[in-house]
Amino acid sequence: MNITSSINDRGAFWHRSNTSRRGALFAVLLLAILATVWTTTIGDRVDAASGPSADLEQCANDGSTCDASHASQWQTGNLNGSNSHYSEGESVPYRSVIEGLTVGATYAVTISWKSSDNGRHTLDYITSYDRTESSADPCAGSACTGSPATIGIPTNSSLGIPQAGGSLSLWGGTFTSSGATVTNTGDLCGDTTCTIAANPSGYSLSGTLDTTSTTSMRVYFTATTTSAVLAWGGHIASQIDWGIGLSAGAVNGASYHMYFSALECSNLDCNVGQKDRSMSTTAVTVPASITIEKSASVQGSTSFGFTASPAPLTAFDLVDDGSIDDPDATPASRTFGDIVDFTTYTITESSTSLWSLTNVACSVLAPNGGSQTVDGSSVTIDLREGELVTCVYSNARDPQPAIDLVKSADPVTYAQAGDVIEYTYTISNVGDSPIGPTQFTITDDHIDGGSAFDCGAADKTLIVAASFSCTHDYTVTADDVTGGSVKNTATAHAGRISSSPAVATVTFVAPTTTTTTTTVPETTTTTTTVPETTTTTTTVPETTTTVTATTVVEQEVTTTTTTTIPVTTTIVDTCITIPRETPETTVAPTSTINPTTVPGTINPSAIESTTTTVFDPCVVPTTIPGTIVPTGASTTSPTIQPTGTTAKLPTTGGNTEPSGRTIALIILIGASLIIMSRRQVRRAVADRDPS
Repeated sequence: MNITSSINDRGAFWHRSNTSRRGALFAVLLLAILATVWTTTIGDRVDAASGPSADLEQCANDGSTCDASHASQWQTGNLNGSNSHYSEGESVPYRSVIEGLTVGATYAVTISWKSSDNGRHTLDYITSYDRTESSADPCAGSACTGSPATIGIPTNSSLGIPQAGGSLSLWGGTFTSSGATVTNTGDLCGDTTCTIAANPSGYSLSGTLDTTSTTSMRVYFTATTTSAVLAWGGHIASQIDWGIGLSAGAVNGASYHMYFSALECSNLDCNVGQKDRSMSTTAVTVPASITIEKSASVQGSTSFGFTASPAPLTAFDLVDDGSIDDPDATPASRTFGDIVDFTTYTITESSTSLWSLTNVACSVLAPNGGSQTVDGSSVTIDLREGELVTCVYSNARDPQPAIDLVKSADPVTYAQAGDVIEYTYTISNVGDSPIGPTQFTITDDHIDGGSAFDCGAADKTLIVAASFSCTHDYTVTADDVTGGSVKNTATAHAGRISSSPAVATVTFVAPTTTTTTTTVPETTTTTTTVPETTTTTTTVPETTTTVTATTVVEQEVTTTTTTTIPVTTTIVDTCITIPRETPETTVAPTSTINPTTVPGTINPSAIESTTTTVFDPCVVPTTIPGTIVPTGASTTSPTIQPTGTTAKLPTTGGNTEPSGRTIALIILIGASLIIMSRRQVRRAVADRDPS
């Protein structure tokens, strides 16, 4: 064997082997690169095909809550007494972290919760995530950053209970507006275009609340990043809302469930399974409450004060005024609810003037071994979980008897000492309770020296709103006359009850002179107006002229009346009427003249002595009771009967001088009578001597 040749052959072999190994290594590296690329490509395709992913977590709050420093308190496991302590009426925070989103795509999340279990309510509605755990942070653990978008949670009217309300919060997206239209190539809806009728949607109930039920709600958002966080709270049903034995505390086991039911996408068919988070009854405390009520015998504005401890109880006031304000500015009750510190509490009513505490009565709903002890105005309550204790403080207003006095006087004036004034005292019960039997008395500073005197019977009972009266006389003194009035003050008494003072004033009125006034009829004055005053002067010769008036009675008796006229008489024809205070005219009865009476004479028996005749100087007599003839003439005339005309004589103070007209008239009449008499005489002579 040629060694050299052999060595060369081996060297060639090794040279060929190294080259082959380098080629193989290159091939392996190439295959690895291709495998990596293939794997990455295929993996991306698989992820895109599988769609987004989602998770659901709930907040454990034992020791610490799920804040930014305790991200681990966001848990997917069951909440129970070892990691959480919630109470009925509180809200448990929930968050859903959704990844693998397509920016600009629209998604729908369906949230569901078990709302009842065999007629007992568990999680009855949803709220804001931070309603109870105010420091809870859905972004804890770098799940999200920044401020969230929010959308209000509608009220579920089918529940029929008060609801806390709140909002849903979203990081990494925006909530789609109600009424918006979205292009759909996925499973967001069954068409190519989806219309968002309402966001959030209405509530959907599966089952019935009085049996077992689940309530659902859908919320829509559009992704702004490839991952988003949605947060909300679940309200734990309370016996205050649903009644004893119908709330979450009455549910057995881990029957509180919150679900992430579905995720639907507008760009592909999402395939995210349901997520379920449960909570056990042991994590839920049924809070207790203490209610204090006021019952006053008379409703009104009286305020009753109370002290209460320890916290959460504090001092408070109650007013039983019957008001129904909402909220009531003056409540008649006070409730301290959601008490989870089960210990001993003390409530004491402060004393109130004119009121007495008559009773304190306590009752308890959902008793759980606690107790209530009343001691005077205080009550001590050993409060246990779930107990609803109510204590009623009853107060009665103390009797407030009161009387009123009204005083009156008769008469209300006096004129002299010795006058008697009768005072009437009327006592009324103006309080709120009967008074008596007792002796009512009156003290009057002007009667009996101010000493009390009895008013009414010794055992008089005066009921509410009733009254009675008594009287007492007072005699006016000379000092009262001097003083001008009697003012006295009286007070009524019934044991220790007294009225307000009552004052009566009687005034002095001096006697007055009695004047009798006789009303005289009006004075009537008759005035005759003479158009013109005429003065007539008649001059008679200084010789005495005798005028003889002759009256022939049955042609046998002749009586002559002679009137002597002064030598010279000036007659002024003036009529002056002088009114009298009481002009009066009395007409004398008609005189009956015996035929044998000489005309021109006055028969005294024909005129009553008591008759007063008032004459009018301005009236000229119209009847001449005789015939006037000149002296020396003898005439005979038939008998002339006097008429019933009464001559009016001048009144006192009148002008007694005859006027010129009167004289002239008399002369004219006399001349006429003479002529007539002569003619009668001639006829008579002719009749006697026919020759």
